[in-house]
Order: sequence, then structure tokens, then C-alpha cells
Amino acid sequence: MELEVFEGKTLEEAKNKALEELGVEESDIYSKTEEVKGKLFKSATYKFYAIKIKDVAEFMKERINELLTNMGITSQFETKVRD
Repeated sequence: MELEVFEGKTLEEAKNKALEELGVEESDIYSKTEEVKGKLFKSATYKFYAIKIKDVAEFMKERINELLTNMGITSQFETKVRD
């Protein structure tokens, strides 16, 4: 699970870079945006942080399984991402 950071001159450009590079729809990611103020003669830029929802679900599944195993509990379960 890795938080990806994409930058662009506009928010739309940064978001489109993220969606294209990750190969997903906007509904398949969690995202956060940040406006980076420009200096004296530079305009503002935008950062778009994105992580795939499936990656978060898989990470949580692994951590819960690890926790249960450490507690001596044997379990089997699956994860499903709802729309």
C-alpha cells in the first residue's frame, strides 16, 4: 500500500495524471488535494494524493489476519469493496 503523489499546474491536470497512471476511475481511489502557493514570480501548483481502495482493503485484511494469528485465533475471511 503506497500513497502516490501527483503534481500539476492545475488541480484537474494533477488528478488526470493520477487516474491515468494508476489506471483507475475516480471512484476507485481515496484522494486528497493540496495547493502549493507559488513564490514571487511562480504560480501555484497542485498536489493530488491518491491511494487505491483495493490496496487499503488488502492492507487491512493482512493486518487483521496478523493480529488474530498473534492472539492465537485461527480464522479465514475475505474482503469485498462495496460501491
